[in-house]
Amino acid sequence: MGTPRALWPLVWAVLQLGWQPGWLLDAPSRPWSPLTFSPARLTVPEGANATFTCSFSSKPEHFVLNWYRMSPSNQTDKLAAFPEDRSQPGRDRRFHVTPLPGGRRFHMSIMAAQRNDSGVYFCGAIYLPPKTQINESRPAELTVTEGVLELPTERPSPPPRPEGQLQGLVTGITSALLGVLLLLLLTWVLAAVFLWVTREGCARRSEDQPPEGSPAGPACTVDYGELDFQWREETPDPPAPCVPEQTEYATIVFPGRPGSPGRRASADSPQGPRPLRTEDGHCSWPL
Repeated sequence: MGTPRALWPLVWAVLQLGWQPGWLLDAPSRPWSPLTFSPARLTVPEGANATFTCSFSSKPEHFVLNWYRMSPSNQTDKLAAFPEDRSQPGRDRRFHVTPLPGGRRFHMSIMAAQRNDSGVYFCGAIYLPPKTQINESRPAELTVTEGVLELPTERPSPPPRPEGQLQGLVTGITSALLGVLLLLLLTWVLAAVFLWVTREGCARRSEDQPPEGSPAGPACTVDYGELDFQWREETPDPPAPCVPEQTEYATIVFPGRPGSPGRRASADSPQGPRPLRTEDGHCSWPL
């Protein structure tokens, strides 16, 4: 039982060497080409994009390209792959592998790098059967600094102070008031000119009128009054005064009653006219 235990380190060493390029896997007919991962050191500010370039010496065929990060415990963590491995759970979408024209170079980018993204990165290619092979690049180091590096640029103008804002507000209000006053003054001048023109026209018309007594053309006059259509009770006219007229008398014969002689009266008789009696059937009328 002791012999198998002694063979385990040897077997492990053989397996490790088998993963290295050109070791134990048909080195003379290897299909791979060396990989380069650049730049060797990259420093970016926090929030910026960090981009590495993984390059082949010749255009590869039938391969899978992976992007790895070396953890503090010397373990490799797969970040992204080309073609994209959609079966990998929980992959951070900030890590991208993008092929460039020509098929030999690939960009490996970290979008919006964070402080904890600082570390060691490398790329590895796995060649597919019939001749399986694994090839890895040299590692590169990424450093993410705090904040954005300030470039020497012109100093921006300071923001306006509250005093300047208050002064601008006062200037605007003053301009508005002056505009209103000018508008009122213009309105007053126009009204005064209109009244003056109207009065001048009336004065000229009065001077052009002919004097009184001279014949003038027809003039139209409008009289205003009030009409009362209420019904009023008619009052009778007072009787005309009675004017005494000259009276003439005539002799009237009244027939007497049976058995009594008739009587005559004359205006010329000394007795004068006889007073009228009720039994007489006629009366004396003035002529």
